[in-house]
Amino acid sequence: MCFEVHDLVALLAAELMPLLEESRTQGFEVLDRLAAEYADGANRFDGPGEALFGVTCGGSLVAIGLNRDPYAQRDHTGRVRRVYVLDRWRGNGVGRLLVERIIAEAREHFLC
Repeated sequence: MCFEVHDLVALLAAELMPLLEESRTQGFEVLDRLAAEYADGANRFDGPGEALFGVTCGGSLVAIGLNRDPYAQRDHTGRVRRVYVLDRWRGNGVGRLLVERIIAEAREHFLC
């Protein structure tokens, strides 16, 4: 497969739209929250140790974020948030690729 993981410097609405539309039809609200929080600045994945990743293949984007856990009492707890894989790419290792990347990144910044 042609999957590549990228650090996303900015979250572009046009890139996210196919994921938003599909996730809504499936009853998932995680990407609506991601888009709203990103747009209003509440969550830009730019805090210490945070990151926003995308996986692309043939123009498809899958987004993932690594945040400090907003509910933890200490800043050294990371949290995987707002994960969604387009339906047609499920079962092809995309989720595993994302989780492996997020764990590798988290080890650099958070306690494991």
